[in-house]
Amino acid sequence: MKKILTIVFSLLLIVSQAGFASGSSEKGSADGVVTIEFMQWWEPEMTDGSLKKIINEFEETHPNIKISLISKPYSEVESQVTIAAATKTMSDVVGLNPKWAYNLANQNSLRDLTPYFEKKDFDISLVDVTQVNDKPYIINLEGFIYPLFYNVDHLQSVGQTDVPKTWSEFEKVAKKLNNPNDDRSALAIGLSLQKPGNIQNDVFSWIWAQDGSAIPNVNTKENVEIVKYWVSLYNQGLMNPGALVAAEQDKIELFTNERASMMVDSLAHLNMIKERNPNLNFDIAPIPVQDGYTGRKALLGSAWGLGMSNYTEHPEECWEFIKYMISAEVDGEIADNCNAFPINKNATVTWVNSNELNKKAFKLYQEMGMKNESYGAPEATHLYLIFGEELQKVLNNEQNVETALENTQLRWDEVYKKAESK
Repeated sequence: MKKILTIVFSLLLIVSQAGFASGSSEKGSADGVVTIEFMQWWEPEMTDGSLKKIINEFEETHPNIKISLISKPYSEVESQVTIAAATKTMSDVVGLNPKWAYNLANQNSLRDLTPYFEKKDFDISLVDVTQVNDKPYIINLEGFIYPLFYNVDHLQSVGQTDVPKTWSEFEKVAKKLNNPNDDRSALAIGLSLQKPGNIQNDVFSWIWAQDGSAIPNVNTKENVEIVKYWVSLYNQGLMNPGALVAAEQDKIELFTNERASMMVDSLAHLNMIKERNPNLNFDIAPIPVQDGYTGRKALLGSAWGLGMSNYTEHPEECWEFIKYMISAEVDGEIADNCNAFPINKNATVTWVNSNELNKKAFKLYQEMGMKNESYGAPEATHLYLIFGEELQKVLNNEQNVETALENTQLRWDEVYKKAESK
């Protein structure tokens, strides 16, 4: 029976694009120089030129290795990684979301990294890994929190000086902010079933905000209450029109263009938001919790991870590159250019002190930590798709929340049963 390791990041415990080139690997050239493909979505979300600088520095110190950098948006990488896994055309080294681990490992597309850890040329205890069946497949590089982003000017325009901390406060403020006549929604969300990963960000973040648990057991009394509250916000028209087909990028555009006053999103998009609207006056805060809740709070966390194709012809060169990327110096440099928290415990960052918003983000990270129950879970994206399908039936008045979570649990149990039988 397969054992599936689910990794939950928590600071209290340890103080969210590529097209394919010529296949999984390129042959070495006549002069002995090996070119490996590195496919990721990171470059568009980092400060301009920073990832290429890191790659150039690697090539300077490793003259026998060249890196072919392939960059596209996250959603395209997610789709194309799935295709590449099926066709054995995955790039040599791949930027990965840890929640993809189970599927890729099960398809034999990712290389088991155990032999490289045993070489002892890198202290693996300094970083976190995502495992499937007790084998490490993804090394987690950067961690991101998903706070509530809010438009300061919008809140002030309705006489709101404090960001809402509880459900009742949030609902009251959202009603004031919502202005359909001005084409402005209180909260931007994206529930597209074509890209169901954002369902984690927009719905499950509210569960984890009060340290709840949803994977693998979503059908609980506590989750019914949370989802009912969330649905009530939707039913009152406090979310963006077209939310059922909107993707993550759509909600970011709504917030950036000031057509939505709030959204739950990743700190990785800070650079993108500031570049597209330098005059946007926004801030971040924890996601509101149920009135009267006094327990531990947490923030949804996600990670950028690295994996190696099981079909690469240059595994040793790939490992040299991965080892370089997860080193303390480089891990910290990447973090500084994408507003992340480095996973390498020896890494240091400067971005957290560069302005008040960044200081606040770091304080939230310190105080609340990060939580994500989907890493290593079987068919994680499919689990979110199932939940999204049942939730949309609720939003279309075809069933109630209790039935939706019951149906979701039954379908999830089948996914887990299938995984355990392999």
